Amino acid sequence: VCFYDGYVKNETKYVLFYVGNESPVEEYVNNTGLTWEVGAEIGALLVFAEHRYEGKSVPEIKNMTNCLSFCTVEQALADYASLIQNLQDEFGNGIKVIAIGGSYGGMLAAWMRQ
Repeated sequence: VCFYDGYVKNETKYVLFYVGNESPVEEYVNNTGLTWEVGAEIGALLVFAEHRYEGKSVPEIKNMTNCLSFCTVEQALADYASLIQNLQDEFGNGIKVIAIGGSYGGMLAAWMRQ
């Protein structure tokens, strides 16, 4: 997970939550101009979440190696929901979280609304 709070003024009201996709976080954090532009406009905390099994986000499961059966859409959504809950616990339930993404990450962002 990558956080950027340089646009937050006084208190966190908005979170732009970039839903990780089929790439390591380093590849998309610097290629999402809209996220940075909107974040600056609304004073948002930017959160870039890496999808499990991408980059360095490989779960450690005792006695199992490289088990992709734990790499499902449902589990990715649960990971993101858990991260968002942690953000709400830290900043309060009143923060507005806007999930965004592109490609597969865009589909995950849309499914987050359900």
